[in-house]
Amino acid sequence: MNDATPARRQIAGAEPFDIGGEAFADVPDGYDGPCRMTCEGAKSRDEAVFPTYAEAAMAATHAVGVSLGGYHTADLTMATAAEVTHRTWLDWLCA
Repeated sequence: MNDATPARRQIAGAEPFDIGGEAFADVPDGYDGPCRMTCEGAKSRDEAVFPTYAEAAMAATHAVGVSLGGYHTADLTMATAAEVTHRTWLDWLCA
Protein backbone atom coordinates (compact mmCIF):
# COMPACT_ATOMS: atom_id res chain seq x y z
CA MET A 1 0.00 0.00 0.00
CA ASN A 2 1.45 3.41 -0.93
CA ASP A 3 1.00 6.75 0.88
CA ALA A 4 -1.87 7.81 -1.40
CA THR A 5 -3.93 4.67 -0.74
CA PRO A 6 -6.75 5.33 1.72
CA ALA A 7 -6.63 3.28 4.90
CA ARG A 8 -9.89 3.10 6.84
CA ARG A 9 -9.33 4.20 10.40
CA GLN A 10 -11.60 4.98 13.30
CA ILE A 11 -11.72 8.66 14.26
CA ALA A 12 -14.47 8.73 16.94
CA GLY A 13 -16.57 6.52 19.19
CA ALA A 14 -16.44 2.94 20.39
CA GLU A 15 -14.66 3.48 23.67
CA PRO A 16 -15.57 0.67 26.09
CA PHE A 17 -18.21 2.64 28.00
CA ASP A 18 -19.20 5.22 25.37
CA ILE A 19 -22.79 5.51 24.23
CA GLY A 20 -23.14 6.43 20.59
CA GLY A 21 -21.81 5.38 17.24
CA GLU A 22 -18.49 5.14 15.43
CA ALA A 23 -16.93 7.43 12.83
CA PHE A 24 -14.39 6.27 10.25
CA ALA A 25 -12.17 8.00 7.70
CA ASP A 26 -11.28 6.30 4.43
CA VAL A 27 -8.87 8.91 3.06
CA PRO A 28 -5.05 8.93 2.68
CA ASP A 29 -2.99 10.04 5.68
CA GLY A 30 -2.38 13.77 5.54
CA TYR A 31 -5.30 14.43 3.17
CA ASP A 32 -7.11 17.69 3.95
CA GLY A 33 -9.14 18.20 0.79
CA PRO A 34 -12.90 17.94 0.27
CA CYS A 35 -14.60 15.07 2.13
CA ARG A 36 -17.99 13.41 1.91
CA MET A 37 -19.58 12.37 5.18
CA THR A 38 -22.17 9.61 4.96
CA CYS A 39 -24.11 8.96 8.18
CA GLU A 40 -26.34 5.97 8.85
CA GLY A 41 -28.96 5.75 11.58
CA ALA A 42 -31.64 3.23 12.47
CA LYS A 43 -34.12 4.82 10.09
CA SER A 44 -32.18 7.55 8.34
CA ARG A 45 -29.24 8.31 6.09
CA ASP A 46 -27.58 11.70 5.64
CA GLU A 47 -24.81 12.90 3.36
CA ALA A 48 -22.85 16.16 3.33
CA VAL A 49 -19.64 17.32 1.66
CA PHE A 50 -17.16 19.64 3.38
CA PRO A 51 -14.25 21.62 1.89
CA THR A 52 -11.68 20.04 4.24
CA TYR A 53 -11.07 16.81 6.10
CA ALA A 54 -10.88 18.77 9.38
CA GLU A 55 -14.45 20.10 8.97
CA ALA A 56 -15.74 16.68 7.93
CA ALA A 57 -14.07 14.99 10.90
CA MET A 58 -15.72 17.43 13.32
CA ALA A 59 -19.11 16.82 11.70
CA ALA A 60 -18.61 13.04 11.87
CA THR A 61 -17.67 13.22 15.55
CA HIS A 62 -20.86 15.14 16.31
CA ALA A 63 -22.95 12.92 14.03
CA VAL A 64 -22.24 9.81 16.11
CA GLY A 65 -22.74 11.59 19.43
CA VAL A 66 -25.92 10.66 21.26
CA SER A 67 -26.83 14.21 22.28
CA LEU A 68 -26.39 15.79 18.82
CA GLY A 69 -26.45 13.44 15.85
CA GLY A 70 -27.58 10.04 17.04
CA TYR A 71 -26.25 8.21 13.96
CA HIS A 72 -24.66 4.80 14.52
CA THR A 73 -21.98 5.27 11.84
CA ALA A 74 -20.36 8.10 9.94
CA ASP A 75 -17.93 7.45 7.09
CA LEU A 76 -15.63 10.00 5.47
CA THR A 77 -14.42 9.61 1.89
CA MET A 78 -12.71 11.89 -0.61
CA ALA A 79 -14.87 14.25 -2.69
CA THR A 80 -14.36 17.11 -5.12
CA ALA A 81 -14.59 20.85 -4.49
CA ALA A 82 -17.60 21.02 -6.82
CA GLU A 83 -19.54 18.68 -4.49
CA VAL A 84 -19.19 20.82 -1.32
CA THR A 85 -22.57 21.32 0.37
CA HIS A 86 -21.51 22.86 3.71
CA ARG A 87 -18.63 25.24 4.50
CA THR A 88 -18.29 24.14 8.14
CA TRP A 89 -19.42 21.33 10.43
CA LEU A 90 -21.54 23.91 12.29
CA ASP A 91 -23.38 24.76 9.04
CA TRP A 92 -24.31 21.08 8.77
CA LEU A 93 -25.28 20.75 12.41
CA CYS A 94 -27.53 23.83 12.29
CA ALA A 95 -29.12 23.01 8.91
